[in-house]
Amino acid sequence: MRRKEVNLNRRDCLKGIFFTTLSAAAGSQQAAFGKPSVSAALPAPKAGTFDFEAAAFDPKGGHIQGAAASDEALYLAQMTRICKFDWNGKMLKTLDVITHTGDVCWYDGCLYTSVAVYGGPNKGKGMIQVFDKNLDLQRETLIDRGTDGITLLDGTLYVGMGAKTQPSKEPHRVNLFGRFDPVSLKETAPRQEVDYGFETHYGAQNMLTDGKILYVNFYGAKGSPPFVAFDKDFKPLKTFRFGTGQGADFVPAARAAGKVRVFTIRTTGNWRAKGDQPAEPPGARIQFYDFDGETFTAVQ
Repeated sequence: MRRKEVNLNRRDCLKGIFFTTLSAAAGSQQAAFGKPSVSAALPAPKAGTFDFEAAAFDPKGGHIQGAAASDEALYLAQMTRICKFDWNGKMLKTLDVITHTGDVCWYDGCLYTSVAVYGGPNKGKGMIQVFDKNLDLQRETLIDRGTDGITLLDGTLYVGMGAKTQPSKEPHRVNLFGRFDPVSLKETAPRQEVDYGFETHYGAQNMLTDGKILYVNFYGAKGSPPFVAFDKDFKPLKTFRFGTGQGADFVPAARAAGKVRVFTIRTTGNWRAKGDQPAEPPGARIQFYDFDGETFTAVQ
């Protein structure tokens, strides 16, 4: 497996990672989602749903692939572009990226992206790229197969690696997951084969965490429940008939008004070409939900 050189001297977004990896306390991620936090409270979104500034999106970039939240910003990924917004949906910055960029996650100043490379000499392989809050690339690594969902829990970067058997578009039961060190981006454990009891298309589309367990969104096949809770060893805990659209994350405690909240992203507009009708530039809409561990209740 060929890997690119990792520049560990670039500490722009590594401070919290080193703490989490080296400290037995490892409490910073848990503090981010609904538990006591030293962060000052910030304004919660004024509405349960709103549209993002449409000018941010690549007109030819297709639907939204993944989403992540920090205290200060929301990050949405198309397969060709990362878009940074404020908490009212106003565009702050965009960056054109490698196709196909998929899911994204945020942790302590770092934006991690999962890439299935669609062209060039590395076609068919995957990448993890790490950006700072200004969308400046910090480090990256090349992986021997395409990747999809991504999240970080207790110092481990969890990455979806598609269906065990390709092509992944066909209904299947077994998907692969990898575990990586978030600093060196090297794999830290054997790849895990996961079967939660239902068929899916493709792999793990989106991954997120409440700081305790993993939540994975699949494209369910044949009516399968698409949203699944796993423990850190990928033991299935619960399934939900909850559609996360094209991206989801937990709302940071500083923005959650004292509650545990999740948001989902759905692409809007006629972004898919149909017959002689060309695709239109996409938009995106966010919806917030209160989550009690069992039920997702839309915030009005």
